[in-house]
Amino acid sequence: MKFWICSLVFGVLCTIGVGQALARTWYVELDGSGDFADIQPAVDASAAGDTIRIGPGRFDTFHPCVAPGWTEDAIVSVTQNNLTFLGSGKGITVLGPSEYYGTPSTSPKVFCSIDSYDGIIRDMTMENVEQGIYWFEGRLVVEGCVFRAFHQSFIGISPLWANGSVVNCEFEFSNGGSACIIGGTPQDFTVQNCVFKGWGFGVRVGNSSQNITISGSVFEYSYLGIQFDWQSTGSVNNCDLRNIAYMGVSISDFSNVTLDRVNIDGSDIGVSVLAGAVMSGTNVVIENTVSAGVQVHLQGNATLHNSHILPGSGRAVSCTEYPGDYRVLDMTGNYWGTTDRDSIAAMINDSNDDPLVHCTVEFEPFADGPVPTKKESLGGFRSMFR
Repeated sequence: MKFWICSLVFGVLCTIGVGQALARTWYVELDGSGDFADIQPAVDASAAGDTIRIGPGRFDTFHPCVAPGWTEDAIVSVTQNNLTFLGSGKGITVLGPSEYYGTPSTSPKVFCSIDSYDGIIRDMTMENVEQGIYWFEGRLVVEGCVFRAFHQSFIGISPLWANGSVVNCEFEFSNGGSACIIGGTPQDFTVQNCVFKGWGFGVRVGNSSQNITISGSVFEYSYLGIQFDWQSTGSVNNCDLRNIAYMGVSISDFSNVTLDRVNIDGSDIGVSVLAGAVMSGTNVVIENTVSAGVQVHLQGNATLHNSHILPGSGRAVSCTEYPGDYRVLDMTGNYWGTTDRDSIAAMINDSNDDPLVHCTVEFEPFADGPVPTKKESLGGFRSMFR
């Protein structure tokens, strides 16, 4: 019996050792000093668990990515599960042409995965294509990458039914497009410590995607910073949105999102909650907005506490187009830039202004000064309110 157990353990250890030994690293170097001078041949030669290290330079050779209903050009058509792609650094390893490549009828990509694959992509720049990463299903981890494009149809990352994370990445776009579109009902996807700059959409979440977390990220000079729609759920925390042209955060179509420690400085509308969506916020700063700090309409439901609502012009809270069931929005415990009750009431548009708006904003008690950005003791917290 002892011999049999020892033999079994030895066999298992040997199997593990063989599996580890089979995983190899492939080197791709433009000057021919590696295993390959192009990325796709390395992918075609790889096995599950392999790593592909991509050297310095610009890689712009396209190959067909063949799906059941379409074929597109891709620099990397992912045809193997569990691959790791490691670049030599942002701005050092560049995937994509030197000028924009695309036509109205095609959508060229850098990475294209159409099967249920897991993959890791790190430390490189992707630019001048229609889509940086298209990942249909499986698990995708993207770290330390730059996505850059100057075309209105650009999509940086598009995980459809894929779970995973995007961490420490930069998105630069100046002529429209979307940095990250999360759709197709993924679960538990995280966008963390990223920077979004330029004219377009930051992170767009839709199609009933669940448990999407956006944290520690900066959005600057976008058209719309963060959008949740079509019954999606998630949270936004420790994010900074600056100079957003239209909306900082948009939550619509029965989505449910929590905000915590979110700063929105300069936008037309700070937070929009509409079409049956639900927003719960704490420690939120909304300032220098043009039309409304918080816009709630079409049966949206917004709760906001321990926050600053300081519009540059327009309303602090605007409830419009609100027929149907009557609703009270709890926005007590916030700082409105004044301690005069009538002045605060004048900053709010609700049923007190228009009886056809079946919605009232409850704002008393309110803070008599700026509220802390972190929770204090309950006694100290209560003493701040009138």
